[in-house]
Amino acid sequence: MNKRGAEISVNIIIIAAIALIVLVVIVAIFTGRIGLFSTGVEKTANCEQACASLSKTMVAPVTDTNKCHATDTQIPGMTNGIVNMGGVDKPRPCCCKTA
Repeated sequence: MNKRGAEISVNIIIIAAIALIVLVVIVAIFTGRIGLFSTGVEKTANCEQACASLSKTMVAPVTDTNKCHATDTQIPGMTNGIVNMGGVDKPRPCCCKTA
């Protein structure tokens, strides 16, 4: 009887089971965090409150580009007023910085 062939198939089954468990845990973590994030932001009325719901502080975007700094978090769909760039009014993004 070839025991080596049997050992390889059992090892593969064990590794696959562990990988599946890890995958389920990762999915559960990310879906839970996304749910908490969207609930906190949906209940806010303005940029400052949206940042506060994430335990962050509202900051101004980069003046030249009207975008958040690379280290800041931009809240999707939330604006912080209007800025005039080149004679065109554009919505200013809501930028949050870790307090």
